Amino acid sequence: MQTTKCIVIGDYYVGKTSLFTSYTQNMYPQKYQETLIYDKYSGTVSFDNKDINLLLYDIAGNEIYEIIRPQLYEDAKICLMCFSVVNPESFENIKYCWYPEIKECIPDISIILVGTKMDLRFDERVVKKLQDDNLSPITHSQGLELSRQLKCAKYIECSAVTQDGVDELFNDAVRLSMVPRRPKKKPLN
Repeated sequence: MQTTKCIVIGDYYVGKTSLFTSYTQNMYPQKYQETLIYDKYSGTVSFDNKDINLLLYDIAGNEIYEIIRPQLYEDAKICLMCFSVVNPESFENIKYCWYPEIKECIPDISIILVGTKMDLRFDERVVKKLQDDNLSPITHSQGLELSRQLKCAKYIECSAVTQDGVDELFNDAVRLSMVPRRPKKKPLN
């Protein structure tokens, strides 16, 4: 059976673990549980009438694990790079932290940019709190534009609470992980 490894990265508290739980257990976790270094899930999924062993790594976003994370990236075929649509700082950190880190470790990895917590984008309390700080939720257009700038394979928004976009996200992750990587070109001397 073919195996594919998918890593889920992004700032802490953007909803990676909730997304992971929503997909693997088909439910939203009732309380926040911080990821310590990483959580791993292994399961069988079907793709093109073949069984695939899917390894999912939910990797902690805390800065204290920055030195350990690259070891967890090894052999990954697909990266779900997450930010919260109601946390503009997490969106900025995609550009300045997560994208450079993953590309330094695995330059040819396929990336899906993931906007989490889409169910909160129009929540009055959340929007009010952001407005009090002169901020606003990240729009779908902003996510698409960043995805284009970073040359991500796809941009998907989802909600672990409502499960909107969750199956699509992981189905696309499996599909993209099956696409062979292009061999690196050797420089001409």
